[in-house]
Amino acid sequence: MRANRSVPASSVIPVLAYADVPAASDWLCEAFGLRERLRIGDHRAQLVYGDGAVILTELRGEPAASAVHVRVEDAAAHHDRARRRGAQIANEPEDYPYGERQYSAVDLGGHRWTFSESIADVDPVAWGATRVGPAETSMRRIEPTIESDRLEESRAFYADVLGLVGGDGLDWIRFFSAPNDPQLQLSVMSLDVAAEIHPAVTIEVDDVDEVHARAVESGAEIVHPLADEPWRVRQFFVKDPNGAVINVMQHL
Repeated sequence: MRANRSVPASSVIPVLAYADVPAASDWLCEAFGLRERLRIGDHRAQLVYGDGAVILTELRGEPAASAVHVRVEDAAAHHDRARRRGAQIANEPEDYPYGERQYSAVDLGGHRWTFSESIADVDPVAWGATRVGPAETSMRRIEPTIESDRLEESRAFYADVLGLVGGDGLDWIRFFSAPNDPQLQLSVMSLDVAAEIHPAVTIEVDDVDEVHARAVESGAEIVHPLADEPWRVRQFFVKDPNGAVINVMQHL
């Protein structure tokens, strides 16, 4: 599923209506420990709690049954299936400036469901939202790096002895992953290259430019500039407060 900064990452998002959205948001955060992610004027807000989320919307007219917002991979296909199965379509699929393709349907109990497909990653500020919480960047994986002057022996050890998958790479690095979870990865880097940049950990993110901007703004020491590499990644290296070098990268 495509990431979009304009919506929470949760797949199912309840939508609750309130007469005063800002007051409701403040109260929910204070009373229940939610955190305000976005506020859109005075009529809409996004709150998160752990990996869950809820959308607050302005109450208009008489109180109605609560609605549910569900993120899907293909809104058009989902719409066609719902129609075939007799769902009452309230709104046909439509593309919106905040990067979502949405349609609404009413279920057998009269509850409204909105199904939303992320079709672009849109900065909320571009369509008038106010970013309240800190910027969020999805971390795809965290990959430790081991230094070695015996890459071929290391390949045999990690692949043949420990059972990791892979061992391919360039002439100065080898990549491995867990057999049952490709997101669990390990790099083995030659000492000659490690002596220059010494990355302790590689972190793969969805938006490396955003992370780089935050690192620069925080005053962190950039030891390798943000650049597009021939092996189709965009990356930079930064030192953490302990002096360890972190490689932050994004696949292009």
